Amino acid sequence: MTASGAAGETAFKGAYIMRHSVIPALGLCVLLLSGPVLADDAQANAIYDRMSKAYAEMDLALMDKVYAPGAVYVPTEKSFGVIKGREEILVGTKMTFEQVRKNGGKMQIDFRITDRQTFGDLAADAGYFRFTALKPDGTQGMVSYGKFVTMPAKQKDGSWAFASDMSGNATPEAWEKAKPFPGARFDK
Repeated sequence: MTASGAAGETAFKGAYIMRHSVIPALGLCVLLLSGPVLADDAQANAIYDRMSKAYAEMDLALMDKVYAPGAVYVPTEKSFGVIKGREEILVGTKMTFEQVRKNGGKMQIDFRITDRQTFGDLAADAGYFRFTALKPDGTQGMVSYGKFVTMPAKQKDGSWAFASDMSGNATPEAWEKAKPFPGARFDK
């Protein structure tokens, strides 16, 4: 092999390596740095849809599909500890629904997801919620704001439910300043 032949072969190998390893690697870096995208964004978002509808209709059967069987819930209220298991979570929800129904009111809950990290069949969402109590005549009653971290998890049947849900107090200003995360639910 001549010197020019060796140089040509080296240049060919360099171009081949660049084309077949460096360029795809750069493409992968761009995808990874552009933010995680959950293949099942719609499925994860559907959990929030079910929760909103359950609150609006005070439908405990819909809430049953919001939490996974072994879910953990850490509520805003300091007097409550960690609540373990879907059945225990729904006990508190049932009492809330019954009280509001007894008073003739209605409820609305809205969500703004500002971050979603994915880990295969799990995601970690962070954001804000706005809870609105409606008086029997339909006018707005109390409005409260909170922040949350949830862990949507793919279930054996392919649906998604919360494996974990934790909330805290937030301000109306935090709700207003929230920025949407691509693909995640963001109510007006």
